[in-house]
Amino acid sequence: MKIFILHHTPAIERKMKLQEDLSGVNLQYPIEWVEKFLPSEIDKTVNHNIKLSEASLSLKHRYVFEQILKHDMPYGIVFEDDVDILSVKKLNDFIEKSVRELEYNFGDVLWIGDIWVGKYTVPKIHINENQLSHFSDDYWSRATHAYIISNSGARTMLQEYNLEEPIDHLFNTIKRHRQLRFGWTTPGILQKSAEGVWSSLI
Repeated sequence: MKIFILHHTPAIERKMKLQEDLSGVNLQYPIEWVEKFLPSEIDKTVNHNIKLSEASLSLKHRYVFEQILKHDMPYGIVFEDDVDILSVKKLNDFIEKSVRELEYNFGDVLWIGDIWVGKYTVPKIHINENQLSHFSDDYWSRATHAYIISNSGARTMLQEYNLEEPIDHLFNTIKRHRQLRFGWTTPGILQKSAEGVWSSLI
C-alpha cells in the first residue's frame, strides 16, 4: 500500500510546507509524489467540458488508479497537496483504522477528508464512538483532497474514466452507474484551501 500525494509543481510553497508536516508525522507507508500532467502539457483539443486545471488534477487521480492496479495494491491512500494532515490526531492510527473499516465494510472509497466542517459530517444517529467511519448509499464524494480507495474501486473508476467533468463529480457519476460503496469518517482531515490557508488552484 502507498500514499500518493498529488502536487501541482508551480505551488512550491505547498510542497515545502507539506513535507515539513510529514516529517513530524512519520507515516508508515511509502510516499509517491504525483507531479505529472501540468495544465500546459495537456492537449487543449482533447476536452472542452472542464478547465485545464481540473483536467490536470483529474489525470493525476487516474494515474493513482492505474498504479493501484498495476502493482496489485489492496488500497491506495490519496492526498492532494492542500491537505491539512495535522488536523487529525495520531494520523498513523487514523489511517490504519480507516483502512480496516473500509475493508470490513467491503467499501470502495472511504472519504477521510472533510471540508466546511459540519456540512459533510456523518449524521449523529449513525455515529458509533468505536468507529471512525459510516457507509451509506446516501453518501457521495466529500472532496478529493483525502481518501482511501480499494483495488476494486480503482478498477471501476478506470473502466468509466473520462475528462467530461471534474474528478469529484466523476466519482459521483460513476457511483450512480456502478453502485460504488462510499463511506465518510468522523472526524475528517481538513483541506487548507477550504480553510483559507491556501488559495484554490482549480
